[in-house]
Amino acid sequence: MKEINYEKPKKISATKLRDSLFTSLDDVYLKNETLVVEKSGIPIAYIVSPKKFEDLEDPEARKASFLAVLEKTRGIWKDDADYEMRERKRRKLELSRARERRKVW
Repeated sequence: MKEINYEKPKKISATKLRDSLFTSLDDVYLKNETLVVEKSGIPIAYIVSPKKFEDLEDPEARKASFLAVLEKTRGIWKDDADYEMRERKRRKLELSRARERRKVW
């Protein structure tokens, strides 16, 4: 299964990118970073590594990955028949306590 990278993309101004283009491209390729190119603080382009781009372009692979996760979690609650009933009771209790807190004495 693919490992998902949740790091924020690195922001860089268009002028700074122009001055350090080759270093920035090395970072994207070798460190697998994503760059957001900004002009006057407005994002105008994303620069991603070829690997990330291929992952974005392949919706079938994303779908297969999602279905694999669903398959892993299938049947987690099958032994717990009263789960929904307990959740409804818990929610009703929360709401009644909230109503009680709102009452003015």
